[in-house]
Amino acid sequence: MVAPHLQNPDMHPLLRPRRREYDEVESLAMEHEEEFACEIPDYDDMIEFEQFLGEVKTAAVLKAWIDEVSENDLLERFSVEPGDRYSAILNAEWLLYASQELAKVLGIVGYTKHLSQLTERVRHGVKAELLPLVKLRGIGRVRARMLYNAGLRTVESLKRAPISRLAGVPLIGVKLARLIKEQVGGVVEEEEWRRLEELEAEQKALTTFIEEEPGEDKEIN
Repeated sequence: MVAPHLQNPDMHPLLRPRRREYDEVESLAMEHEEEFACEIPDYDDMIEFEQFLGEVKTAAVLKAWIDEVSENDLLERFSVEPGDRYSAILNAEWLLYASQELAKVLGIVGYTKHLSQLTERVRHGVKAELLPLVKLRGIGRVRARMLYNAGLRTVESLKRAPISRLAGVPLIGVKLARLIKEQVGGVVEEEEWRRLEELEAEQKALTTFIEEEPGEDKEIN
């Protein structure tokens, strides 16, 4: 784990550890000591040391985010509210993009591809294997993982897959399956479109029935 934003004011506000997290964050820092771009501040200087621990925690949260840790688990594990997490992601995305542009200007071409990929991973909160999927409209990190786990791992596989198979993937459904097919292309037989439209109409009717069905009044003894 690398904390590229150390001493960088653009990464503020930092996600500072709570008192109960100090030991865990400090252990994490010691574990990755050789990867930091600066020396670990002396423990006697508590202001500098607490600043450093905030930088380490921020890096740890971002690492968990791109490893697809869920938002609920991020909150439970790091005590990071969604708004604070969102700010850290925006700051990291901007700094990575700026680093990518600087690498181009300086002619350090070996880093540009890696920085570009990392920027996209931070933006979407996914592992590298999901990047082709999250580029599609309507597909976020959770749905992309559902598609990937269902064996639909590339745009080409989405293009070849029957639309009924797409609709059957959890959290996809008929409407989103149609949207995916419109984006990736592929041949869809007229009969399959007809069956899909019938299924969509049935799902819509069922949803309407459930929403409009009046509740039963129950007597309280």
